[in-house]
Amino acid sequence: MQLRSIPLLVAGVILPVAEAALRQHTLELTYGTHNADGTTRESWLVNGQTPGPHLVWDEGDDVSVNVVNKGHEPVTMHWHGIEQVGTPWSDGVPGLTQWPIPVQGDFVYNFTVKQSGFQWYHSHYVCTRI
Repeated sequence: MQLRSIPLLVAGVILPVAEAALRQHTLELTYGTHNADGTTRESWLVNGQTPGPHLVWDEGDDVSVNVVNKGHEPVTMHWHGIEQVGTPWSDGVPGLTQWPIPVQGDFVYNFTVKQSGFQWYHSHYVCTRI
């Protein structure tokens, strides 16, 4: 019995352990022309595109997202489905958890990903759609 437990102990020591990472992103919000459905119209762009870039995180990662507002009106960013335990100021609800990001301003959202799954981000200011 003791001989069988030693290899298990050694295997547990040499197996790699996944560690949380710091994931940093910058999202630059602009207002420009977009043609997703064949009709050209003005819309919000995130890093020059809409929808915005796909952000991939692992459960346990610390995330830091700098949102830069180069649009024409104030804006916030809401991380739909991301639990904001201990970081309510990063929830992106204007007038409740943060002030809107002014034109030419920026805001850094910091949070830890506590769950796995598919989530999305969008604006929570007036009728803005990102």
